[in-house]
Amino acid sequence: MIQFFKNLISGTSELSHKRFIALSSFACLAACLVLNAFKITVDPNLIYTFAGLAGLSSAMTVIDKIILK
Repeated sequence: MIQFFKNLISGTSELSHKRFIALSSFACLAACLVLNAFKITVDPNLIYTFAGLAGLSSAMTVIDKIILK
């Protein structure tokens, strides 16, 4: 399982910071969803921040893949 996440985060042989930020932001969004399911309110600005980080990091990874080809 650990090897799977290492392969998911690394592009070739080096660690991709954009992918790490996107995955960790997505994990925080999932945690906010679970908290909201148990009626614990989360600040909407926190949700917007993590959603923006996840979306922009994923978009930058895709742009890098297109430009480097």
